[in-house]
Amino acid sequence: MPDRNNRNQTDRSDQAPQLQSTTGRPLPNNIEAEKSVLAACMLNPDAVDEIATKLVPENFFRPAHQLIYTGILELNTRHIPIDQISLADRLAAEGQLEAVGGRPYLVELANNTLALTNWKNHTEIVKRNSVLRDLVYASTNINALAYDAPDDTNEVIEDAEKMLFEVTQKRVSSSFQNITDLLTQAFDEIDELVNNKNQMAGTPTGFTDVDKLFWGLRGGDLLILAARPGVGKTSFALNVATNAAKAGAAVALFSLEMGANQLVQRILCAEARVNLGQLRAGNLQEGDWNAIMNAAATLSGLELYIDDTPPRAAWPERGPKGPHHRGLPAAHAAAVESPRWQPRRRGR
Repeated sequence: MPDRNNRNQTDRSDQAPQLQSTTGRPLPNNIEAEKSVLAACMLNPDAVDEIATKLVPENFFRPAHQLIYTGILELNTRHIPIDQISLADRLAAEGQLEAVGGRPYLVELANNTLALTNWKNHTEIVKRNSVLRDLVYASTNINALAYDAPDDTNEVIEDAEKMLFEVTQKRVSSSFQNITDLLTQAFDEIDELVNNKNQMAGTPTGFTDVDKLFWGLRGGDLLILAARPGVGKTSFALNVATNAAKAGAAVALFSLEMGANQLVQRILCAEARVNLGQLRAGNLQEGDWNAIMNAAATLSGLELYIDDTPPRAAWPERGPKGPHHRGLPAAHAAAVESPRWQPRRRGR
């Protein structure tokens, strides 16, 4: 396998690095797309800021392109207009001008005026190929870990998860949206609300006062239930989750505290109107069994899913970070996918 550090070595601009995967196939790349992105940066000042939110120098396959893009970012940070002369001067000051192919190669890039028409799509192509190369590197390293695995397989699994997680993190990039587009979406939602006034905009919780306050559970909302211990937060959250599922929503309930069996017993007792304490003591009254069986029949048809995986098992310390690492303040978290609230989108 080629050394990952070789990707940062300088090379002539007319030579692509001859890097191959362990299968003998060339690593994913698109040199023409890279040229187009660099040309757009030199010809369209507005393109640089948007491209900079999506690409870093390491996303380019050709080392010369990495150096050129680094120079472009530096000039942009210093608010210096980007053209072949300024870029050549910056590269020459760093002793990198000849390594990228000299001034003729910069002139060749600047003459590619066709890059102005489709640079956004070419940016995505460069990003995609970079992610694919990272996957090749990660899979090769994971294979090596598996063959040279120590006695502790958990350590190997955590290392493998960490490698894949790093790839997925690189895939996530900032995405700025123009206020005009956002206003269009806002008016779409307002129009939807006006046309359906006095109707629940989101998924009902089953609690009248809560529905009046939030007008239902809607996509994009983060609702935090906080109170002192022992006042019924879990019971209330389970009731909301059950009612949302009854309304036709798909509900995922994540528990970092109680096990799935305990939660199901609570849900079952609430639905059957059976005292939980009496059930746990085994003191069911006459008719309780029928109520429980009827409640189970009702609940079994709902799209209600429960995950009680322990934090360390679900999200290894050195691997991907789960919800408990992202600031959730409670021991339970629920995600509701409402079938009701789907704002229309207008064409641009």
